Amino acid sequence: MQLPAYYEDLTCQRVNTTPDRAYYIPASAELDDPVERREDSDRFVLLNGAWKFRYYTDMTRVADDFFLPGYDANGFDTLHVPSVWQYNGYDSHRYDDSEYSQPMDPPFVPWENPCAAYVREFDWTADPAAPRAFLNFEGVDSGYYVWLNGEFVGYDEVAHSTGEFEVTDKLVEGKNTLAVLVLKWTKGTYLEDQDKFRTNGIFRDVYLLRRPANHLRDYFVNTEPTDSGWQVRVRMNFEGGAVEVGAKLLWQDEVVDQAVCAPLADGGEYTHVLTLNVTDPHLWDTEHPNLYRLELTAPDEVIVDEVGLRKVEVDGIVLRVNGQAVKFRGVNRHDSDPETGPTVDMEHMRRDLRIMRRHNISAVRTSHYPNDPRFYQLCDRYGFFVMDEADVEAHGPLALYFEAPTPAEQRDLLDRGRANIIAGNPDWMATILDRVERCVRRDKNRPCVVMWSVGNENGFGVCIEKALEWVKGHDPSRPTHYEHLSPNDSRRQDDHSNLDVLSRMYYQPKMLDEFVQKHPPKPLVLCEYAHSMGNSAGDYEDYWRYFQSREQSCGGFVWEWCDHSVYKGKTEDGRPIYLYGGDSGEQAHGGNFCVDGMVSPHRKPHPGLLEYKNVNRPARSEWKDGVLTVHNYMEFVDLADLADVEWELTCDGRAVQSGMLDLPPVAPGAQVDVGLPLNVPAAGKCQLKITWRQKRGTDLVDAGHELGFDAITVANADGANQAAKKLWQQTACGQLKVEQGQRYVRITGADFAYEYDRASGLFSAMERGGRKLLEKPMVWNIWRAPTDNDCKEQVKWRALGYDRAFGNTYSDRIERDEDGVKLTATFILIAHGRQRAVEGEVCWLVDGKGDVRIEVDAKLLDGLPILPRFGVRLFLNRQLEQVDYLGVGPLESYPDKCRASCYGAYTNTVSNLMEPNIKPQESGSHKGCDWLELSGGGVKLTVAGGQEFSFNASHYTQEELTTVKHYHELEHSGHTVLCLDMGQTGIGSESCGWAMEEQYRLSRELSLKLKLNFEVE
Repeated sequence: MQLPAYYEDLTCQRVNTTPDRAYYIPASAELDDPVERREDSDRFVLLNGAWKFRYYTDMTRVADDFFLPGYDANGFDTLHVPSVWQYNGYDSHRYDDSEYSQPMDPPFVPWENPCAAYVREFDWTADPAAPRAFLNFEGVDSGYYVWLNGEFVGYDEVAHSTGEFEVTDKLVEGKNTLAVLVLKWTKGTYLEDQDKFRTNGIFRDVYLLRRPANHLRDYFVNTEPTDSGWQVRVRMNFEGGAVEVGAKLLWQDEVVDQAVCAPLADGGEYTHVLTLNVTDPHLWDTEHPNLYRLELTAPDEVIVDEVGLRKVEVDGIVLRVNGQAVKFRGVNRHDSDPETGPTVDMEHMRRDLRIMRRHNISAVRTSHYPNDPRFYQLCDRYGFFVMDEADVEAHGPLALYFEAPTPAEQRDLLDRGRANIIAGNPDWMATILDRVERCVRRDKNRPCVVMWSVGNENGFGVCIEKALEWVKGHDPSRPTHYEHLSPNDSRRQDDHSNLDVLSRMYYQPKMLDEFVQKHPPKPLVLCEYAHSMGNSAGDYEDYWRYFQSREQSCGGFVWEWCDHSVYKGKTEDGRPIYLYGGDSGEQAHGGNFCVDGMVSPHRKPHPGLLEYKNVNRPARSEWKDGVLTVHNYMEFVDLADLADVEWELTCDGRAVQSGMLDLPPVAPGAQVDVGLPLNVPAAGKCQLKITWRQKRGTDLVDAGHELGFDAITVANADGANQAAKKLWQQTACGQLKVEQGQRYVRITGADFAYEYDRASGLFSAMERGGRKLLEKPMVWNIWRAPTDNDCKEQVKWRALGYDRAFGNTYSDRIERDEDGVKLTATFILIAHGRQRAVEGEVCWLVDGKGDVRIEVDAKLLDGLPILPRFGVRLFLNRQLEQVDYLGVGPLESYPDKCRASCYGAYTNTVSNLMEPNIKPQESGSHKGCDWLELSGGGVKLTVAGGQEFSFNASHYTQEELTTVKHYHELEHSGHTVLCLDMGQTGIGSESCGWAMEEQYRLSRELSLKLKLNFEVE
């Protein structure tokens, strides 16, 4: 099939589409719910469902007449629309982060350009009151030609924006044949280089709208405060000729005001206007998503919309909504489902928003394209700020390569080339502007949209400048955004005058002050930060502290909401099979870089989401001398109206006092002191937990839902855990027999026998009551299965052999006294072919009861990279499944990832401790422990700390977690593998960011103090 090559023509953005307009659904009478039930409109004809479908490897294979009525489609399959063909067995899956999936030869595409033919028959009956018909495609990736009843309708190619065609003169009474040819690659693909699985097809709804001959075409709602209240101004234009439009503004079914449109003398593209006044306004914000009902009535047609009264403004360096400075508690969200890809329905969108709100997220960046128009209506209703981003991402030019005499010249040459190939190339101006305009025009009436973003990671240049200029001219009521600073052309002075905010990605808090000082004074937003890949979320608290301490900061958007994957069912034992980049035979791909979400592909929250939730709790408190100081960090609601407050004092994990706090009014941003006397025990580790709970239920959050908590350490005379202190200090007398060999030392008591390896300085065997306690010898442990955030550090760790280090002793002493047998050795940790990593001394004490105490004093040698962990590893019987501990839980906890957990007594199982990351890695550890019990199969191991320790219990070895690529491929080791550590290095977010802060790294001074007690039945 040969067609006009619109898909490579930069002068042709579309053919025969109608002018862009705001999204709405007309009807002949008022719709009760135009958001949830748009199909109730008699003017809305949905064309979703079973379509005839055929996939081709290139256009030359498509039959020239497939679009004609009566064409024999026996060779076609049946495909449900909306959907994408890769998730239905056609073509292959491919994930790319930044590289193009097609050759980088803009605006051209390969001759072998896969495509698919779609055919749908439907019945049509004309409506005399609404004789005109408009065909809408809400999302098609990437470009598409349309025919109706054999006649060419038009062409369009912006994947995530609506394309509308008038088809009045092509429809017939009765049976009609709609045909579409979808291309995989177009010139538009160069601007759709988003970090996601690359998919194609008609992936959003297709429908027809019936309209009167003359009708309201577009309208633009603006709201502004006045001296007497608020004003709602509606500008409009018409198709076919102006008609009288009457408007009603209703609040909870009561008419607030009504008006009739009048000509607008100098409105430009809008020819008429009407004004509605509100004297007793109910404002829209994230805590009070108040919406007025707007009814626009014209001859033979009614349009119902929802209006929020809110004003967004940049006040110097502060971003304000309704006069209040705001901090985005945001997240970047892709349309992504593991079974349908980018095709998501209303329940999917609603579920995402429900989970977000229950975890204190109240802002969304639509990375990196406009979402389904109903997503914004849901955000209006549920109270979410939205940064609406145009479908403009030309990330692929980062792959450009040039050589130059010096590195500096090469860098400059690369930046110029990358910026100028598209973003700085005037030839692309119309194409980029078209995409930005579509985004703004469609979503302009949504109160949730508080900022326009003209794209993502294109570099900077004249096309971006013009896009910003157009947005500011068309809608000055909202600020503009673009993360724009690299790459750019050093030969020109970029024009940032139409950019209202400063924006950065992944900068650490300590880098941001220097950044803002180099740029004009504007609000600062982090459009992406805290990369949530695998075991992540190590720096949320540091970012929160920065946001709150800087007036200029308006918060940010975590990258990203969900793990992207392709779901392939479950294993025999019920584990989900998720595929990522490279699992479908792609030669070039982004690996598991798409597995970087706060929730799993099926929306199970990861621990990092819980971490984010508690860092962003609505309030924080401090206790001192019987007074609780409470600070409200919400922006639009009094804390007393939002939350009920519970308090509980615990000592060594046991509750000793509790109650409800009578909270007085606490205005947004304010703090109050509340009396809270406590009866603090003189001894034990004491903690006051303040829990904030939702006072009243909302559409998304039930009453009583936990909004967050504070865990406050309460000082006393002896703050040590008393049970651990007692076990650590006590020793038992008993007859011990010591048999000293050249390598092994055997220590035998009344019912136990231990074998000590003088070569390693650890025990190689332990038995009690005829039961084997160790399945394998103990080993020193300085390795962890690399997290995704260890991607850079682990290169150094491997180079030093941390992953294969072993212990070697140089001198030892075996002594006996009244406490038992003491085994002392100097040791090193080293790998074959590598230098020493650790030097130290280990001392074991075995008492007459068989309890074993270990004390280690060691250090990491100078000049070596910080260890991921330091401790010992025990291989126990797999039946030791029950876990009870006193430490920081119940979620996994690390030095920089512990804000969603607190010190307490917890019970779990070994099988449930590990987080099922799609790509296996270190997870499930717990810091700050004083006490641990593992039990099962008639054996119990108790561990008490002479100092706080960290533990990890799993049925998988570190070696397997290091090498296996997918969670569903892991094989049970046959053991319960127990890691007892001084601690671990933190988690950070270096998978797409900067190196971890020094305070979260493991100390170079290493120590371990543990007491082990085995009991058998």
